[in-house]
Amino acid sequence: MPDAAQLKDAVLDELRGRLIPWAEEHGGSRIALAELPLNLPPGLQSVPHPLPLFAETRESSNYLVSHVWLDTQMKAFRMPYLGFVLDGEADLRVGIREADRVERNLPLKVNCEVISLPAGYLWVVPPCVPNDAALPHWWRPHPEQAYARIFWLMAIPSGAFCHFCLTRGKEHPPQPTVVLTDPKLYELTLMLIEELRDRPLRHDTATKGILMLILARVERAVATKAFAGVTQMLDPQRTEFRMESNVLKRACDFIQAHLCEALSPAVIARHTLISPTHLNRIFRADLECSVMQYVAQCRIASAKFLLDSTDMPIHLIGSEIGQRDRAHFTRLFTQATGQSPRAYRARRRGGGDLDLP
Repeated sequence: MPDAAQLKDAVLDELRGRLIPWAEEHGGSRIALAELPLNLPPGLQSVPHPLPLFAETRESSNYLVSHVWLDTQMKAFRMPYLGFVLDGEADLRVGIREADRVERNLPLKVNCEVISLPAGYLWVVPPCVPNDAALPHWWRPHPEQAYARIFWLMAIPSGAFCHFCLTRGKEHPPQPTVVLTDPKLYELTLMLIEELRDRPLRHDTATKGILMLILARVERAVATKAFAGVTQMLDPQRTEFRMESNVLKRACDFIQAHLCEALSPAVIARHTLISPTHLNRIFRADLECSVMQYVAQCRIASAKFLLDSTDMPIHLIGSEIGQRDRAHFTRLFTQATGQSPRAYRARRRGGGDLDLP
């Protein structure tokens, strides 16, 4: 496995030497949305590949995988991702869940197709689309001729996973994965999918702009402290990843940045890429409190700071720390400090009642 610096340099080289110049030149003209019914760019081909119905299975509790169909070796991932074919040619099987077909009333003749991409084209796979991206990328005769090198980027709520994959003959060895921190990548990838799917007015211009912004932010994240580390092969069967990064620090940073929002162990765990149970275990071991106890401590500390240093009305301070009901905020603050926010502010300022309505 290459070390973090080598993999970081390799990703930057491809971004700067291939992907960003490619996006500047071609924009959205060489992007295939991997979703049935297909609407492929000119020159691309797909081949019907009928499979047993993708009937609903028990939903996976895995962070990345929503469903698995063992009989077809297909998975549906919860997260959207992009795959750029750097060299060779690559195939991807794309299906549709039976529940989605019925809900969208799609009169499809087949429930799975194989998309073939030459070098210089990009797949965009929406969330929960059955596909076989984890298998060798070859669904045509003479598998010994298979060769493809692909750069993959999976957007997640806290950032992205990036890795290179190589198909050579029947071999598809595991590759190390780069972990990036940038929550905007997830939002931008969903925006890109929306433009490709709906094709509204000036969608070509919008698609190129969004794609350029994604690649620029990936480059920035890899080149800066947003580069969270490297993990071994991104194994979708595991919920918890062993990364060269500080899980506790990422969790605490996320909490501090989102105090005004609704927080729960599940929300925080999703942004730190481990299970809620494991996250609570880390907090109890290192901070001697649960995740939500830490959240409460941060909210009270932030409220104290605002009461000390501003004339902000108390109800607005409550909103700033995620407690929009003034009575509830007052009760929590009193339980934590032994005095109301009004009394705390007055005492800290020498007894004067400076509370504002």
